[in-house]
Amino acid sequence: MRISRQQKFWIAGGGSALLMAMLALAYFSGHIQFMNPANALKSGAEPDRFDGLIYIANKGTEGRRWRYLVTETLSNDPSPDIREMAVITLRELGKDVESMKCLRKCLATEEEDIVKKAIEDLLWQWQP
Repeated sequence: MRISRQQKFWIAGGGSALLMAMLALAYFSGHIQFMNPANALKSGAEPDRFDGLIYIANKGTEGRRWRYLVTETLSNDPSPDIREMAVITLRELGKDVESMKCLRKCLATEEEDIVKKAIEDLLWQWQP
């Protein structure tokens, strides 16, 4: 049996379309993600930084490799909402010495009440 060029074209096109549909379904159902939290946290757009923190928080203890980015965000981000989310993300990553130092330092310099409250709550939870 011989396959014509037209049949080869339709088989290749149909297979490609099926593959793209499967990838789209996996992406939109949350099975695969194309997120680089390091780039997201360096973004000038607040929603991108927020998404980066949520991504890291959802990773739980697996997200510890980005802890330094989270503490940097807590220390330097201009948005109080982002700083508050950074505290929540640190809670999800778990207690460690560097995070405790950062939280204490930020508590001393923080001006926003909502961020101060989040830091105080986390420090209280992490007390021995």
